[in-house]
Amino acid sequence: MCKAGIKKLCKITSAFLFILTSTYFIYCAEIPKGEISIEDCVWLAIQNHPELAAYRNRIEQKERDFYISKVVAFPMADINASYSRISYVSPQKQRFIGQSNDDYLAGLNLKQLLFTGGRISAEKRVSEISLNISKEDYKVKEDEVVFRVKNAYYKLVYAKQNLNIQKELSIHMKSFLETASRLNRQRKFPRAETLLRIQSQALEYEHGVIAAQKDDKIAVKILLNAMGFNADEAVQIAEMDEASLPFVKKLGVRENPELLRSMLEIERSKELIKKSRSGYFPSIDLGYSYGYEWGNWPPEKESWFAGIFLKYPLWDWKIAQANTNKAKAYNSEIINTQNLISNRILFEMEASMLKYESAQDRIQLDLSAQEKAKKSLEMFESRYRDASATSIEMLDAQQSYLKARTRYIQSLLELRLAHAEIEKLSGRIYNEFK
Repeated sequence: MCKAGIKKLCKITSAFLFILTSTYFIYCAEIPKGEISIEDCVWLAIQNHPELAAYRNRIEQKERDFYISKVVAFPMADINASYSRISYVSPQKQRFIGQSNDDYLAGLNLKQLLFTGGRISAEKRVSEISLNISKEDYKVKEDEVVFRVKNAYYKLVYAKQNLNIQKELSIHMKSFLETASRLNRQRKFPRAETLLRIQSQALEYEHGVIAAQKDDKIAVKILLNAMGFNADEAVQIAEMDEASLPFVKKLGVRENPELLRSMLEIERSKELIKKSRSGYFPSIDLGYSYGYEWGNWPPEKESWFAGIFLKYPLWDWKIAQANTNKAKAYNSEIINTQNLISNRILFEMEASMLKYESAQDRIQLDLSAQEKAKKSLEMFESRYRDASATSIEMLDAQQSYLKARTRYIQSLLELRLAHAEIEKLSGRIYNEFK
């Protein structure tokens, strides 16, 4: 083989390997090792989720339907062939097959639609709109999958934060118990019944750690399910900076794919009315056929015809009228459905904005309360080591810190969930952070 041929073969092989590798990463996306961000989770879900793959297949089917609707108005050609054994040969047949009882027929047929009363153009438009509807359906489902992934991701972040809180308080409680035990041995203070209460509280915090660990594992499984992976996979998420809060302004819903889909459905229903009305009009076809008919090989005479065919509906038991009324009723149904969808989405947007604003207002208060509760706990721990604070005060300080810290991460979760819901309802992705 010459050098040019070898070089060309290498280029073809490299291109094939590139396409194969790209296809693998697109359609066989795997969870990478190490920590992944929320954007990585969303990307993996879009590439991997079987529900989205099914909707992509639907789009492909609609594309084929649209192609068929475009070419159906073009000339169509077919070849026909037949064999018959006849008992009587008519004089007209004798012109082609002679006295033979074998009747062979082969021919080429052409057909062209000339006029259908608007049926073909309406069917083409319906098919085109159906394709666009399937794309909006995909966007609706994609937004749902992305929302579920973000929802699960934020809840997993919350579960990990809650686990850290429980571990932190468990450490504080163990230190508190050690100090109390030492003071009890030295000064018989705190008393035995108080020491037992502290030990019971320490066990309760250990119980909280175990419960938080289980919640963390459950949250991981939920995230994997939202991404379209098996529950036995492993995923590690990156920690989110608590100071980085999502920020949005009030958004419109004009780009909501569910609303856009309903508008396309109205347009489709209007085309269905046009299609049903075509039943009132005649249809005109142009036909041509050319072939041979023979009894003994080789055939001697050819046959052909060309003509225009008119078909006019005289009586169809009001089928065309029924189809038209059905299409009109469907159009009214879709208009009413769109109004319901629009009102629901607007209501959900208002509710989401209120949730977001409520969480945003509470976060600063919760953050301040958390900082004060933590400082108070540290002060009580220092005083308790000097025996200048009571055990009840220590337990109360720990509970106050637990509640303040939990309220803060709960407000963070509610803010992030509201932000994700606003993104979903608006049909746009906003990643503006303070």
